Amino acid sequence: MADRHLFFGGNTPDGFYSYYDNVLNSKKDSRLVILKGGPGVGKSSFVKAIAKVFKQKGHAIEYLHCSGDGDSLDGICIPKIQVAIIDGTAPHMIDPKIPGAFDEIINLGRYLDQERLIPYKQEIQKANQEKARCYKSAYRCLKAAQIMDSDSRMAYEDCLDRKALREMTNHVIRRTLPAEQARVGNVRKLFASAITPEGAVSYIDTLIKGTSVIALKGEAAVSSQILGKLCQEAILSGYDAEACYCPMYPDQIEHLILPELGTSIVSLHQQHPFAAEAAVDVDVDQALNRDALAGYLPSIAQNAALSEQLLERAYERIKRAKESHKKIEQYYISAMDFDGVGLEREALLQRIMKQYA
Repeated sequence: MADRHLFFGGNTPDGFYSYYDNVLNSKKDSRLVILKGGPGVGKSSFVKAIAKVFKQKGHAIEYLHCSGDGDSLDGICIPKIQVAIIDGTAPHMIDPKIPGAFDEIINLGRYLDQERLIPYKQEIQKANQEKARCYKSAYRCLKAAQIMDSDSRMAYEDCLDRKALREMTNHVIRRTLPAEQARVGNVRKLFASAITPEGAVSYIDTLIKGTSVIALKGEAAVSSQILGKLCQEAILSGYDAEACYCPMYPDQIEHLILPELGTSIVSLHQQHPFAAEAAVDVDVDQALNRDALAGYLPSIAQNAALSEQLLERAYERIKRAKESHKKIEQYYISAMDFDGVGLEREALLQRIMKQYA
């Protein structure tokens, strides 16, 4: 199994949206380690160091990226031994559910010399306020962009040939799903892409590597309906699924991976490029009434232009939020005992090795 890169939380029109309770897709024989502590206490470096050790031992790693900072990780998952180590501080806010038996907390804040922060209280507070303002502004921009895009999606809805869509959906289901199994499958929810300071970032290629790809080419408003129905049918047929949700519509699926079947169904359009070669192409625009759609095209083009401008403004504000966060981190870094953090990391490594490796 190859390394994978993904997000379990992201910036959306509804604010920060979390699927972090899906990091481990099975609670059986699993271990979740939750890292606590403020900015700059070394959580990202902590998980990177542990990932390096297990990588050297031949384990594939899932790298859980931070949508607010491309240089940081929010955590890692080691699928073979079902161990995950994640940042549980805001905005993720993950707390233990079965302390000791399934999950544990490691508070890296205990290695922080708080007295050294007191002289910089006002500077830290000011940077925190600026960071919060930037994120609120970014989310307003994303909401406005979503409204523009939703107007276009309503146009596509008006032009849908429902019969053609049903036939297309059933065709994809028949092609994808074999005979039913005597169980109900599980769905693991995540993001393959995110809205970040660097713009739109996608790791879909790392998630579908080694699978047979069915590409749904055309409007996402149509593809999402096919993927939603396919996900339901896969679960009811007894197959586990990884549902990759859309950052702009975090309750709608943009890609679906069926690990047991070695198949990925990917929506492909201008905003969703990927490098893998598809085994099957499905033109979802065939379910649209072209004549009816023609009258909407000028409005759709205007909506797209406005939405793109708003997205660019959102990226810029998230970048400014990252800059404020980096300022805050520097104050905390200067007050940290990283030798103590290193000893904490080594102790955790030994516990994991003893129990799982």
